[in-house]
Amino acid sequence: MMVHVRKYFITKVLLIGIGLFVMSNLCFAAPPSVPVPSFGTPILITTAGQSIDFETVKVLANRLKIQNVTDNAAKPGDLAGKKTLIVVPAHSNKGLGSAGTNIADEMQRVKVLLAAAVKEKIPVVLYHLGGEVRRSADSDPFIEQVVTVAKCVVVWAPGNNDGYFTKKCAQRNIPLIVVDKLSDLTGIMKSMFLGN
Repeated sequence: MMVHVRKYFITKVLLIGIGLFVMSNLCFAAPPSVPVPSFGTPILITTAGQSIDFETVKVLANRLKIQNVTDNAAKPGDLAGKKTLIVVPAHSNKGLGSAGTNIADEMQRVKVLLAAAVKEKIPVVLYHLGGEVRRSADSDPFIEQVVTVAKCVVVWAPGNNDGYFTKKCAQRNIPLIVVDKLSDLTGIMKSMFLGN
C-alpha cells in the first residue's frame, strides 16, 4: 500500500511540474529570433552591480579568441582603443563588498562609463545572464541604466519572464536576442564578433 501511495505522489508531483513548465512557456514565450548584429573588437567587458555573471562573457570571449579586456571596475580611460563595450548588469552584495564599493558608487561608475562610451560612439551591448534571481529591486536599476543606451540586448529567457526586456527594447527599437539555454551564447558571440 505504501509503495502505491508513494508512486502516486511522485507521479503527481512530476505531472504538476511538467504542467507548470508548459504553462510558463505558453505565457512567456521568447520573442521571435532576430538577426544578430555585428560589433567590432577589441571589446571591453564589465559588470554593473558586481555580480560574477560578467565572468561568463569573459570565458566565452576567451574561448572564441575574441580580443577583449575584462575589468569589473572599468572606467572611461579603459575604453581607449575599444570598439565595443559589453556590460553585464546584476546586483550582488557579496560582489560589491569584494570590490570595496557600494550601490551608490557603483551606479555612479557605470553612469560615467556609459556616458563616455556614448560620447566616443562606442556601442554598448547588454548581456543579462543571471535569470530571474538577477531581476530584483537592487538589480533592475543597473539594468535600466544600461538598457537606455544599449545597441543590442542579449538575455537568458528566465530573466525576461515578465517581459521587461521585450518592453524596453520595443520602446527603443533595440534588437533583443533571447536565449533559452546559456550554451546558445557561444553561437551568439561568434556571430556578433567573428561574423560567422
